[in-house]
Amino acid sequence: MNEVEISSKNDTEILRIINDYIKQGYQVFLQKRCTDKFLMQTEYITPGVLDVDNSQVVIQNTLEEEEEQQKVSEISKIEKKQFEQSRDCSINDQCEKLAETIQKQHCLFSRDSLVFIPRQTITDFNKILSPQVKEQNDETLMNLYQMLQKGIANEQEGQVESAIKQFTELIQEIEQMVEDLQTSNLINVIYVEALLILGLLQSRISQYQQGKKNFEKCLRLFIIKDQILLAKIYLRVGQNCQQLFSYQKAIDYYVQALVIYEIYQLKIEISLTISYIGIVYAHLGNHDLAIKLGMKAIEEIKKIIKQDSFIMGQLYHAVGEIHYFHHDFEDAIEYFDAAYDIKVQYPKERLSQILTINYLGSSCYHLGEYKKAQELYEISLSQITEKSTLIEAQILNNLAMTKIAQNINAKNDLDRAISIYLIYFSETHPSVRRALRNLKLQK
Repeated sequence: MNEVEISSKNDTEILRIINDYIKQGYQVFLQKRCTDKFLMQTEYITPGVLDVDNSQVVIQNTLEEEEEQQKVSEISKIEKKQFEQSRDCSINDQCEKLAETIQKQHCLFSRDSLVFIPRQTITDFNKILSPQVKEQNDETLMNLYQMLQKGIANEQEGQVESAIKQFTELIQEIEQMVEDLQTSNLINVIYVEALLILGLLQSRISQYQQGKKNFEKCLRLFIIKDQILLAKIYLRVGQNCQQLFSYQKAIDYYVQALVIYEIYQLKIEISLTISYIGIVYAHLGNHDLAIKLGMKAIEEIKKIIKQDSFIMGQLYHAVGEIHYFHHDFEDAIEYFDAAYDIKVQYPKERLSQILTINYLGSSCYHLGEYKKAQELYEISLSQITEKSTLIEAQILNNLAMTKIAQNINAKNDLDRAISIYLIYFSETHPSVRRALRNLKLQK
């Protein structure tokens, strides 16, 4: 039995949290109200559960109350509204009101260090930073940049543990330089990028509070004069909130990022952010709005980029997820197929391809097409070059479920999945517990 503290006073929010746990296969007992909190007890009961996305399930013995975000800048004063209202009637007003403020470069700060990357509207971090690092011809700066690049490579290969170690070492080295007053603007930029990626990786392995602290550190330590970088931070914090089931806060942060992208007219970022918000609404059960946003994201961008561009693959996948969470598996397959047909043209985006195949397999499984699902999961496994990664464990668990449904022995797959999960998680983590539960079905 696990205890989860619910600090929200909103009945709708409390009910939404309870329903989230029920959907993930937990029996929920709302035990009592102490002061202004509910204490919810959960027990995992559902046999045979696919593991599609680890980030959507979190069990903690106690869920710390999220600290209130210090809102010093005008950007953080955006009125908290439902996104539908913001897009329909207030987003343009917000953009106009904030444009002058952004021009003056007001921002969050608590000390006199600032982060600013000279740019027009380029959002590709490497294209901006790489030439500037080379231009400085500084050995220390180059070494830090190479450490950053190595960590990013590990992250892209799905080597979460190695990437976390790499970014932790990089951050510690820079923090020592900060103490010795030896940092420059470019080093601070590398520092912020490392904090953002480390926070994202920590969230992937359920270290949500540590990830949250690293995201907030970016805002607490620096004057973020680069508004596009600030939007990136908002996106990361929004993703962290989403993984903690704080869906309304996730929407708030996504909207703050969206306002900045609207001001700079960054069409690709606008579409991707709208699709993120659509997925959040899918989790909230507002399917109509979620689909509307998912399709709007595609409409916003398809006139200015090629139909087979990787961004289109991402947007099709997002719409597939929206249908998937509504249990419209046939519609989901249609969009996942379209996404994969595009993604397969980009060999470097292998992990993204695997993610889409995993969702395809899960959709087929839910439709009772177990043999097809098995084939898709086996294709996913064949594309994994780095072993002992979370995505490998996730696919092994799902492959085992398709085999069990066909009365095929899957013990080896589940044993392997469990051994990998235990590298990253404790035995009480939902992914471990669902794999153990599935193993009992095999016996």
